[in-house]
This record gives sequence, structure tokens and C-alpha cells, in this order.
Amino acid sequence: MRGEATEDTFVVCEGWACRVARLSDGRRQVLSFLLPGDLFSAVSAFQQSMAFHVEAITEVRYGSIKNAELRSKVAGDPHLLDSFMKMCIAENNAAYQRLADLGQRSAEEKIASLILQLMERLGARGMVHNLTFEFPLRQLQIADAVGLTPVHVNRVMNMLRLSGLIDIQKGSLTILDLSRLQRAAGLK
Repeated sequence: MRGEATEDTFVVCEGWACRVARLSDGRRQVLSFLLPGDLFSAVSAFQQSMAFHVEAITEVRYGSIKNAELRSKVAGDPHLLDSFMKMCIAENNAAYQRLADLGQRSAEEKIASLILQLMERLGARGMVHNLTFEFPLRQLQIADAVGLTPVHVNRVMNMLRLSGLIDIQKGSLTILDLSRLQRAAGLK
């Protein structure tokens, strides 16, 4: 999908996906995770091609709208324009946060921060219940998102589990101690 011309803006309707930058030697960097309700990219309505690939993590159902139609609707409705601009700002802020996480946080902070960010985004969609939410990510996907090896991710995830901060079972993650997980993320 990277570099391919498109006249559409895509939205995830169901499932999880990720934005990915692929390097020439096959390595990849997960740029962000796409959850139900997310546009592949908010700025895609103003571009003819995307600067990234999109990969499904789970089974994904997505929809599309023609860029010209989206731009027309946004331009004609101040409330829709405000919502669209908030999406663009949130996408931009998330990219800045990801850069800071990659460059300055420890392995534990990176993974704890990722878990908390996903919980916050899923919570805004009503998809968190008693601090439990869907978590279909594999260690390789987490590693590619936080700039660590899968072995290091495994160690940190086990440490978070053994410390009583999180529990992962059957594709769901439960935060057992929110305050301590926030401290582990360097947020408190």
C-alpha cells in the first residue's frame, strides 16, 4: 500500500491493524496500532499515496470514502471540520509521543507506556471493562513498535506479570495495579 496511489481514505471498522515502515533489508518499524474507528491516516484525505504500509493483526473489516467527498463534507460542516482537525492533532501528538518513547524511555517504560496508551484509546471507544481489554499483540509486534528485540520484550512482559502489574490470558490484558503500571511507564 505504501506509495500506491489512492483516491480513498480508509477506516478500520473491526479488528486491529498497524501502520508499518519497511526498510530495504526487510526489517520493519511499527509506527502505530490501528483500532476500530481509526483512519489509516487522517492526512490521507489530502495525499495521493500513503508513506507506510498497513498490516492486519487480527481479522480486519474496513471501509472507505472518496477523498474528494470527505474533503467536501469536512469543508461544509464546522463540527465535522473540528472533529477531523482533532483527529489530525491526535495522530500528530501520538507520533511525537512514540518518538519520545523510542528515544528516551527504558524497555520497561516503553512497554508499560504502550499498554497504557492502548488502554486509553480502547477506553475512549468503550472497549475496556474493569481494566481488561482485547490484546492480540504478539511479542514481535510489540518489539517492532517499541524498538526492542522479541527476547527483551518477553523478559519485560514476564517481569510486569510476575510483579503483579498485568495479566494476559486468551488475547486479553488486565491491568492489575494501574498506579504501579503508571509508575513503571514513568508517568508518576
